[in-house]
Amino acid sequence: MIQQADHTPLEAPSAICALPYPERFTVWAARVWIECFRANNPTCPRLENMFRHARLSEHLGPFYAFFTLVAHGAQRKLDFRCPGCKNVGEDERLLLTILAAQQWGSPATADSILTDWLYRSAARRAAYPARMFAHGLAEAGLILDCQTSPLGVPVDTEKHAMH
Repeated sequence: MIQQADHTPLEAPSAICALPYPERFTVWAARVWIECFRANNPTCPRLENMFRHARLSEHLGPFYAFFTLVAHGAQRKLDFRCPGCKNVGEDERLLLTILAAQQWGSPATADSILTDWLYRSAARRAAYPARMFAHGLAEAGLILDCQTSPLGVPVDTEKHAMH
């Protein structure tokens, strides 16, 4: 659930086109990586091109590291959709929460979700590349909105973690 400023729950957007650009970019990048991973492509020119255009090339490494750990360390099937799907999966929403939590200074929220997704050792190892990718998004101006993240990241919005 999303929370408004007065903390009343809202429904999370179910269509990818309803997401703000930083969230839409992030979900689509995850979907493209998964598509490449399933095709046994260790690198993905399409993804590299979109990262270059978003001025995120130097943050592709943490992105790849994070998703490699997620792919190999998942303790359950995760709900990520294909690049053309118009609906947002539940775990795609949680990905946005992980990254928003990292950007807005609430790593415990991110760690909690990672622990649900991944085996303990993978969750510990995935936290660092998730943080680096989240900070890279912020450096490129792609700030994920903590007020509209699916779980309503519990952070003090007056004190943004990124300076």
